[in-house]
Amino acid sequence: MKKFICIITLIIVFCFIIIFPGCSESAKYSETFAGYLSEDTYDSEKSAVNAFIKEQLNGTTSEYTLKNYSCDRTLTSREIADLELGEDVETANFVTVNYTDENYNQHQTALYVIKANDGFRYFAPLPKTGEAVTASYYDSVLSNKAYENCTVTTTYACHAYSAETTYLQVFKFDYTKAYFKQTIPSMKVDFYMEETLSGFEYYSKLPLFGDGNYYSSEEANKKIKEKYGDDYYLKYVLLKGGKEYNLDSFSTISELSEFIYAANFDSSYFVKTDYGFCMPFEKFKEAVYCMAGLLGENAEEAMTDIDTYISSLNIRYYVTDGRLSKIDYLLQALLSDDPKDFFSIEMHSLFTDFGSTEIKLPV
Repeated sequence: MKKFICIITLIIVFCFIIIFPGCSESAKYSETFAGYLSEDTYDSEKSAVNAFIKEQLNGTTSEYTLKNYSCDRTLTSREIADLELGEDVETANFVTVNYTDENYNQHQTALYVIKANDGFRYFAPLPKTGEAVTASYYDSVLSNKAYENCTVTTTYACHAYSAETTYLQVFKFDYTKAYFKQTIPSMKVDFYMEETLSGFEYYSKLPLFGDGNYYSSEEANKKIKEKYGDDYYLKYVLLKGGKEYNLDSFSTISELSEFIYAANFDSSYFVKTDYGFCMPFEKFKEAVYCMAGLLGENAEEAMTDIDTYISSLNIRYYVTDGRLSKIDYLLQALLSDDPKDFFSIEMHSLFTDFGSTEIKLPV
């Protein structure tokens, strides 16, 4: 029976940080989302508004219901042209929408309802700070092609009982090449991969060899067989959302980068901020519940632990030029009350070198 030695890279898909009151960094961040015009048409203005709630706001954590809406004004021809709504638009109204959640809490947002030759459509603009993140805005950030060429550097710091450890993770993408490095114990990796006509070629610095050299797939497997026997071979594995994926199952580096940055959660977990978007604590608990189920763990026990021990956390996704520029994470939990001792995990991810990341293979 063949046995494999895994080279594992861990994918972190979201992070958290404490939000301090009165702290705004909006000057450093910017949006490019110009709005979304629904692909489908509807037979009435009300149907278009209901479709907006269903398609743009509802999700795993929310089920909103339209309460009422009002047409505040009709757009001028210049405003319609500025929104680039198309040439067949007859009228466009600016609409204020009031809706409720499952607990009958009231929410408000605004959108445009377009009347065209073939029916009504909604136009979802950039959400305002404090509003629910729309699916179209969220997808525009997470599905950005810019991630096919960028560098993401993440630092991890863990503190517990006066002991502190720090780890590093680096992802680089260069359209047809990628580089992964991380210092996380039991998951240390340092390897390059290149897209070729016959599949991926890997160049790995393997801790089990202990010599600090990079080896091609062929060279590495040869040394592994010499060291462990003919039944062993090298396998490159990616972990995301508690699931394992063989890197060789992807056909291109672009497909791999798209998969890595695709979100595990839909837009209903997030709220718009002036720097991008965040995940409130209640939404975070639902995310943990979801992830616990995927990992086969006891979700109810995880929820109890959160309520009992977590003292502070929140989420910040920073958006610059319509793409992620930074993700921060800080979780604090109370380990003991007498004496007080806190456990904390802090992570910071920086997205840099968009379009200018160059990877030189160690050959």
